[in-house]
Amino acid sequence: MKIFVINLSRATERRARMQSSFEQMELEFEFFDAVDASLPMDHVSVYNDKKRVHRKGSGLVPGEVGCFASHYLMWKKAVELNETIVVLEDDAVLSDEFKDVLENHIPRDLLEKNGYLRLGKGTTNTPKLHVQDRVYKYLKWPASAAGYIITPAGAERFLKHTEHEWVDAVDNYMDKDYLHGNYNLGIEPELLIQNDHGHSFIPGRERKKISLGRRLVRNFYRGRELLMTQLANLKFLLEYKLLNR
Repeated sequence: MKIFVINLSRATERRARMQSSFEQMELEFEFFDAVDASLPMDHVSVYNDKKRVHRKGSGLVPGEVGCFASHYLMWKKAVELNETIVVLEDDAVLSDEFKDVLENHIPRDLLEKNGYLRLGKGTTNTPKLHVQDRVYKYLKWPASAAGYIITPAGAERFLKHTEHEWVDAVDNYMDKDYLHGNYNLGIEPELLIQNDHGHSFIPGRERKKISLGRRLVRNFYRGRELLMTQLANLKFLLEYKLLNR
């Protein structure tokens, strides 16, 4: 599998760290130029800020839009190559067993069936269900796009629901398995953690206080998302025949 690391060309420290990590593991990889939020982003105009503000109470900052666009282009890359690829963000810190698990212990049948497999998660206490070997189904939102394996079919499912517009940060969109059909499956123990080393390239994430009305609308959509997630979990249990094991 080809490995791509999403990296802003000006993020030289991150680039050097990732280069060193892969050299130590003797793994080949390629840098993929991230969409730079400091430059015009006409090609990501499908981000719907009005709908985002209505649903969440605040919009995405430019860096979050650029981050989504970068992953979107990686999904297109998987389809264009017609290959399963590994996608990493440049603040991912890889575990010592990253290479061994990637080369020898990925359940290919399960990966092909599902479309993608997370290599790390953002929320440490995410409830999960054991599926097979080291693979778990996350029952809530793992909230990280720092590293994952994706097949062309999985990429097409992600692209299908973002071709005309998107409203979420990329990790939140990927969490919505009820929407795109790529179940949130991940490797445990994780093969990476996310660490920006105090140098975030997505400034302005701090959210401003919002009105009571906007909070009520946000809570409505959050409750609906949680309900849809639980329904997707039930669908997964039935599809993978895990209810009575």
